[in-house]
Amino acid sequence: MEHFTWLYLVLCQLLFIRSIPVLGSVLEVLRTVSTKTV
Repeated sequence: MEHFTWLYLVLCQLLFIRSIPVLGSVLEVLRTVSTKTV
């Protein structure tokens, strides 16, 4: 279980690091979706 948790943390860090450059785009999309649903 500890190994799974470690692997999960590593994957999260990699995804977070890779998503930093596109955070603006993701926030823009989320804002658009939220405004469309409202």
